[in-house]
Amino acid sequence: MERTKATPDNINNAVAITGLSSYISKMPMGFNTIVDPEGKKIPRNVQNRILLARAIATNPRLIILEDPLDHVNQDEKRKIIELLTSSKNRWNIIVSSVDNIWTEYVQEIIQLENGELK
Repeated sequence: MERTKATPDNINNAVAITGLSSYISKMPMGFNTIVDPEGKKIPRNVQNRILLARAIATNPRLIILEDPLDHVNQDEKRKIIELLTSSKNRWNIIVSSVDNIWTEYVQEIIQLENGELK
């Protein structure tokens, strides 16, 4: 599937939001470095950031995420969530997560308990 809305500016913004800039700069060929498609030699926290960057690189209107920042340390997680939820972004985000840090940044919390929305 072609991702025509993933312009260089959108990609750079996604990389900045997800905190991947320093990781990419350390790669032998930067953005042009070929990595294992299954991410076997990439740390789990970087894998999650790459997946998140891919999700936002097209500047979508809706982003649906499930525990997108597992394995990312708390300080970095907080920075990423802050940037993701900034009012500067035009997207809406639906997050399913057991991590309570999200509750500090979202406008509405819906809980699922025993099969019922609360």
